[in-house]
Amino acid sequence: MIDCPAKYDQSSTNYGAAAYIANIKFDSETGEILESVRGKLALDCEKIEEEAKYDGYCAIITSEADASDESVIEAYRGLWMIENMLKYLKAS
Repeated sequence: MIDCPAKYDQSSTNYGAAAYIANIKFDSETGEILESVRGKLALDCEKIEEEAKYDGYCAIITSEADASDESVIEAYRGLWMIENMLKYLKAS
């Protein structure tokens, strides 16, 4: 994306690599990466390091002592979506 920004637009980068590109700005009408920032694009190493803190394993604690491991894990599969939405609600 940094080397060939003309190949990408905002719709193709909503989820993924664009979150880790510093100085990225899109044209509000076309969705293309603005020419004015193309030479200034760089990896946002601080953001990558910050996000890396959350990589790894997590422990799940439940009061459902009789539930199987699979059913507890299945119940928590969607938890990240709820937490993500709460993060946006808190920010506004």
